[in-house]
Amino acid sequence: MLEDPYTGERIYIDTKRYSKAYEEYVAKEEAEIEKHFKATKSDLLKLDTSKDFYKDVMTFFKRRALTHR
Repeated sequence: MLEDPYTGERIYIDTKRYSKAYEEYVAKEEAEIEKHFKATKSDLLKLDTSKDFYKDVMTFFKRRALTHR
């Protein structure tokens, strides 16, 4: 259910109907971002906010410290 904050109008959106298109859009966007990072030889850290990402962040910076001396 979405609500327009200005008018208060509510509409129902069946998210199952759009989930595949959204997943494809996100995958395309992520691939484009990764391409730009690789082109500039920049480090990229992808995080999943649905889980604890402390270990991933620490591993990333430890690896980066070793390779950027």
